Amino acid sequence: MRFQTPRILLPLALALALVAGCKKEGVEGPAAQCLPVSYPCSYDSQCCSYGCIGGSCRPNPLEGGACRTSDDCQYPRVCVGATCTASVSCRNGGSSCVSGSDCCSGQCATGGQCTQDLPPVAQAGADVLPDQPFRIPIHLDGSASTDPNTGSTGLLYEWTVSSAPAGSTAAPTPPGVVNPTFTPDVADGVVPYVLQLRVTKGGLSSTDTVTFRAVNTVPVITMPADVAAPAYQSRNVPLTFSATVSDADGGPITCSWSKTNPLTAETTVVVAPYVCAGASGVAATGSSPFTLNEDQAGSWRLTLTATDDGGHTVTRDRYVNVENDPPVANAGPRRYGNYDLGAVPLAGTATDVNGDVTGGNVGDATFTWLWTVTGRPAGSAINLGTEVGRTPNVSFTPDAEGVFQLTLTVDDGHGGLNGDSDTATVEVQVDPYILPLGEVADAEYVDGTNQIVLVETGAGNAYALKIVDPATLRVIDEVALSARPTCVGLNPLGTEALVGEAGGIFQRVTGIAATPNLAVATTGSGMTADLADAVHAGACAYGLTGAGTLYRLNATATAAPWFDLVTCPNCTAAATPPSGTRGTATATDLWLLQTSTGRLGRYIIQENSNCNLRDGIVSTYGALQGSAGLWRSADDADLYTTRTSVYAAADLAQRVTTSLPFTPDHLDTTLSAGSLVGAVARYATTALSPFSRGNVGTPFVAAGDVAYPILGFNGDAIQNYGRFAFVRSGGGAYYAIVRANVGTVAAPVYRWGLVNLAP
Repeated sequence: MRFQTPRILLPLALALALVAGCKKEGVEGPAAQCLPVSYPCSYDSQCCSYGCIGGSCRPNPLEGGACRTSDDCQYPRVCVGATCTASVSCRNGGSSCVSGSDCCSGQCATGGQCTQDLPPVAQAGADVLPDQPFRIPIHLDGSASTDPNTGSTGLLYEWTVSSAPAGSTAAPTPPGVVNPTFTPDVADGVVPYVLQLRVTKGGLSSTDTVTFRAVNTVPVITMPADVAAPAYQSRNVPLTFSATVSDADGGPITCSWSKTNPLTAETTVVVAPYVCAGASGVAATGSSPFTLNEDQAGSWRLTLTATDDGGHTVTRDRYVNVENDPPVANAGPRRYGNYDLGAVPLAGTATDVNGDVTGGNVGDATFTWLWTVTGRPAGSAINLGTEVGRTPNVSFTPDAEGVFQLTLTVDDGHGGLNGDSDTATVEVQVDPYILPLGEVADAEYVDGTNQIVLVETGAGNAYALKIVDPATLRVIDEVALSARPTCVGLNPLGTEALVGEAGGIFQRVTGIAATPNLAVATTGSGMTADLADAVHAGACAYGLTGAGTLYRLNATATAAPWFDLVTCPNCTAAATPPSGTRGTATATDLWLLQTSTGRLGRYIIQENSNCNLRDGIVSTYGALQGSAGLWRSADDADLYTTRTSVYAAADLAQRVTTSLPFTPDHLDTTLSAGSLVGAVARYATTALSPFSRGNVGTPFVAAGDVAYPILGFNGDAIQNYGRFAFVRSGGGAYYAIVRANVGTVAAPVYRWGLVNLAP
């Protein structure tokens, strides 16, 4: 509301209204009312001003001349005290004017007349404001106040408190500006604050008021949305979230949390009251965090309580659905085994986001494991669904070759929305039977009896010569040896074997095709090194050492001398037998290979002259240096080495131009026609590789690899490779002695076995 106070004007000389005439150069005008300037007249006394000239009243040009209004005076003089004067520069309301500066107050209106001076209009804003939060500054605004004559220019402002609740000492700050601030300090809620604005200009003023109540506002809680089914929070997995707390009139605000168990309905305070929001002069805002981590499934109620310093308390609930997660079962990687070689180990594991697998939570005692057979190959008599075990780690014994499928079921016993169990499967690949062997030092195939004679080092250094049947993969017989074997050589009939042993010893085993028997032990005393190879040639037997010495072995001797050095009385110096480390022979010819130099020699055996040699032919080929063996074809036409080179047995100078397409570990006899060489190569396919060729000089043509079964050891598929390969006469079967490293490259641990393969 506004109040006006008119300015007290100086009274015009009452005489001006009563003067009958105006003095002009000493001539007084009539006492009656006079006529203003520009009015028609007949004589001077009618005019309030200078006089009547040309039939109209003229302005008085004289200083001190008589006048009633400033219009009676010649511009720019004005009428002051009924006298024209130039000492005053402004004109009163109603006087003629040229511009606003001519008027003492108001404005020079259209028509050239000064308007009356009016008071300014105060505007304090809305008369009544909504309830305001106390302690929060209010921004007052009087900028809408105006002066009817000059607008807002030159206005003076004054803000005051007209009335306030009891105890309030608040005041506008600063009070003399157009837009001060006011901070209510008492939250009465009933008795209002009334603030007054007075606006003044030129001695005139008006007032306006604004009214409001100050209140203590209630805190507000903003809570995240509920977690309702089918959505859920996992058991024993922390859920951290925050609720927002605010209060329009500032803080401090205290917060506390409680939770209600869905099973027992028991409510527990879990976070004691603490100050969660506080502010001074502004609205209070804060965040109250909470972490839910519960084992009990169900809908948990979480309650936040917020209280301000005025005693207002509010609560807000959030419901979180807590559920069990089934464990995640893992039956492990694909497992491997060999038929009839015992159990294959299975190792199951499981993970559980609820922590149940580790046994650290309520109800973990019900955690169960179950292995069952869910797949089997043809020929297996194990029923589907057969229980294998109820522990994480079990052993499974297959009863057939092929692939078995075993399923692991893991149950945490908690049930709930998502169940409490999970399954995983693992395949167990069972390959054909492999006859377990010890470390095989050397082996030879007995073609006439379809047997393999080998010497090995078994567990605990149990040295033995074994006779095995590769068709049935069983040991027919064995003979214990006294020392670690180094090589074995069969006579042409396959009935006797010479065995080299560590310490420069060789022994004779008779009855290979019938009942093997260890003959009288021979002594190696005087030999320069252990035998690396033993070769029979008719009735002659030779021993070759790794140090490069060639011995004639007295295999049938019952007393010393057991051996002597071989001589070649008819050999030239250039054809002196190379001290061979590898050899092969027929009844009439002996071939020797000195692997350290690559020298290859061929000699005629003088069987009737103490097995000495004659007519030596020696060729040197650097490509044979370091070769691991020397073999001849069944038709005695070719010689083979592990250096991939093939030679004509009759003429060592005739070398086949095309080498073997791989580097074999071992070569064995061909078919009787001499057209097939069996080999096991140490390369990626780890397979038996048959190769064929015709006459000397014809390239080899691969007939295709024959893969042999994996060696399953402790459930793992061990990459094995062949050390020996044998081809049954007529090509009806292939046999291979393989080994695999079940240790590491740095610390190898070898496993050996014998397999038979379909060609």
